[in-house]
Amino acid sequence: MAASDLRTRLLANETILCGGVWDSLSAIIEERAGLDAVKLGSSQLAASLGLPDIGLLSAAETRGRIFNITDHIDIPLMVDFESGYGSERDIAAAVHWAHEFERAGAAAIHIDDYGDDKCPWLPPFIPVLMSAESIADKIKAICDRRRSEDFLIMVRSGATSSIAFKDKDAAFEESLRRFHLWKDAGADIIW
Repeated sequence: MAASDLRTRLLANETILCGGVWDSLSAIIEERAGLDAVKLGSSQLAASLGLPDIGLLSAAETRGRIFNITDHIDIPLMVDFESGYGSERDIAAAVHWAHEFERAGAAAIHIDDYGDDKCPWLPPFIPVLMSAESIADKIKAICDRRRSEDFLIMVRSGATSSIAFKDKDAAFEESLRRFHLWKDAGADIIW
């Protein structure tokens, strides 16, 4: 029900108040405080285990946390999907883990183009982006195989933070190009 509520509210252009969570307790607190949705980011999950957000946690560990959180709340949970859990061209892994996150109760996932080479977001360690086309292929495959249209796909790009662009206008234009490509591939939400 949480996923269908999220889609309905977004289609009605309603504002969704969403907060970041680490675990079931923080999700319960945010639900009781009146938030409309919660989001489990890789940084929150890693921090809850005393780890840095550098890609140390597996998709299976994230899925376990999703099951735990959604078992305790009735509001939608959005989940960081990294770059699809696999190499740049690994569409099968992205589809598999999207199914698993949906089965675990996530209302939405967000996929990004930061790649597998996780690093702290401090210079000079700003990420080199994955190709926009490889992310589009993953989005299309996930959308073609999701169990419900209520399971939403969000996208975000690191183009404006990437070392690939010295010019802010060029980085912004590349972000827009990527967003349009990903929307055409089936993404529901651009973040």
